[in-house]
Formats: sequence, C-alpha cells, structure tokens
Amino acid sequence: MQILRGEQHHMLRILRGEEIMDSVTRFAQQEDLEHAVVLGLGAVMDVEIGAYILEEKRYVRRQLEGYYELTNLTGNLAWVDGAPYLHAHVSLSDHECQGLGGHLFRATCYASVELTIWPGRQRIERRLDDAIGLKLLDLPEWMD
Repeated sequence: MQILRGEQHHMLRILRGEEIMDSVTRFAQQEDLEHAVVLGLGAVMDVEIGAYILEEKRYVRRQLEGYYELTNLTGNLAWVDGAPYLHAHVSLSDHECQGLGGHLFRATCYASVELTIWPGRQRIERRLDDAIGLKLLDLPEWMD
C-alpha cells in the first residue's frame, strides 16, 4: 500500500494482490482514525458482494470470479468492538460493461485501487440494533 497523508484527507493506493478491506482497516488502526468517509475506484478480483434481507436478518452473498472494474466504492469507517470497521458498497463492471453492485465483503486489488479517506474528529462506534440485526452507527438523536 502507498499512502499520501494530507491535512484534510489521505490518499491510499492499494497494490496488486492486496485485500481492500484489510488494507483500509490496518491503515485506520495505525492512524487511530476516529471515523472516516472513504471513496475509491480501480480494478479488483476475488470479489464477494451481497445484499441484506431484513426479514431474515441475513445477507445473500455472491462470489464473483474474474476481474472487474471498480467503478465506485463508497463507505464509512467506524469502530466495532474496539477495532476499525469499513462498511462499504461497490459498483462493479465486467468486461462487457455490465454492472453489478452491493455490500462489499472482500475484494483483492487486480491492477490498482485508489482511495481517498476523509477522517473525522470524533470516535463513532457501531452497536447492534436487534430490530434490524446489524451493528449500526451509534449517533446522537436529532431533534426538530
């Protein structure tokens, strides 16, 4: 991984063969990021994406063989059980320019993945919401 640390944001280049989720969470741990917004693009392989079925409180997962353009990665970084956690969704394109997308479980860099990370100043945790079945951002209530 290559890193350019900036005052307001950081640029990461994930190198061929590196796993994206692991690389970002290692960087977040090393930098002790409180929370962050993450955006990116590139080319990936060994991808697993999914979609959540609320009524069943489970993900449908799909393993993708081959290589894909990562046309968009959008996510946020918060903390779960004392460790950074990247919640990311992706849009992908195959070599026929057909699109796929969903919640990202894993993906390995095929050629290059370029990410921009905007860190925040306040620690955000994720906590289990029993009604939803997921660990969601634990934010203050908003009042009208």
